[in-house]
Amino acid sequence: NEASASQDQDLSLVNQDASTESEKTINLSLCDAKTVTKCHDLNNSDTTSEIIESDNQIVEGLIQEMTYDQAENIVSSEINPLYSNNDEDMAPGSVQSLSDLFDKAIKSGQKQILNWYYYSLEFENKVKSLTADGQIKDKTARSKIYKEMKPFLPNITDANLRKKTERARKILKLF
Repeated sequence: NEASASQDQDLSLVNQDASTESEKTINLSLCDAKTVTKCHDLNNSDTTSEIIESDNQIVEGLIQEMTYDQAENIVSSEINPLYSNNDEDMAPGSVQSLSDLFDKAIKSGQKQILNWYYYSLEFENKVKSLTADGQIKDKTARSKIYKEMKPFLPNITDANLRKKTERARKILKLF
């Protein structure tokens, strides 16, 4: 099935002849995709880290744009009194039911991003309070916080906790 194969593709790279042109397609949903094209001159001495950093900035910009557009949709739907969120008014399989499920999926994604944002904000505030007197360094403060959190998160490994916190910090930096 060609349609499902193209929907499953989250990221595609296309290279051209004279210059390297990479095209990234990021699926926002099954029917909405954004494409960003970035050209690199082969004669240009871009280092790998500069290219990766540039690509990360593009992805972060898209994430910020997505969350802004979605937040705007939520606000407008909450303001509109004609908007019905009542599941009983919709027949299963109807277009309205499908649209409602789509809206719920978007809102749950936004809530998840917002939760990671608040976690990171609180974590960074705790790091600042521990390092404020200058006696404890940033890395030591973070390790201390991780050790204090660990008993409350028995199913999370230390490495996973650090990785998830780092990802949350990236979300915090976006906003």
